[in-house]
Amino acid sequence: MDAKALALTFIEQKAQPVWLLDLNELAASINKAIIEVAQQHPDYVRGFVGKTMFQLVLGAFDPDTSTSYIRAIQFNLSDRLAIEPTVTADRKFTNTDVPDYPHFGDTIPFTTHVMLGPGRRHLAGSLDQIHSKPTIADVSVAEASDLAINLIEAAKLTSVEVPELNSIGGDVAAYLIDAKGVERIK
Repeated sequence: MDAKALALTFIEQKAQPVWLLDLNELAASINKAIIEVAQQHPDYVRGFVGKTMFQLVLGAFDPDTSTSYIRAIQFNLSDRLAIEPTVTADRKFTNTDVPDYPHFGDTIPFTTHVMLGPGRRHLAGSLDQIHSKPTIADVSVAEASDLAINLIEAAKLTSVEVPELNSIGGDVAAYLIDAKGVERIK
């Protein structure tokens, strides 16, 4: 099952911006696909009992309003084998908002071991720089991209010492989404 491909197909069929999508309808669509996989590969799906199966994170930028959107749905499998989709983010940001760095996935181990734990030493100065800015408009692209990339890199370095972070890592790809379009910056 390719959740990314399923989400893209759903978005293309709806032919509307990400910020207008019905996340419950998207979750139901993905849920149906999970059930099909469970029927074909029950042992594989049972391996997720009591855990997060995956999370879909959608990001978009509305150039007409200069608003960024982050919307996310997490799919958990309960101890009773019930698929539990949960909207974990439905946020929008404008240039006048206070800077933030929402993160997704293994947020509890990340916060515990990187942001508040031994991995803090791997965080770049861009974190403090962004915290000192009054609005998003005051954050440069370089500061924002440095922080985004560094948060992942800090988790990768911390995972050497903390096995709970082993799901964070791999190659890092960073993109800038603005009124000009999408540009890969790393």
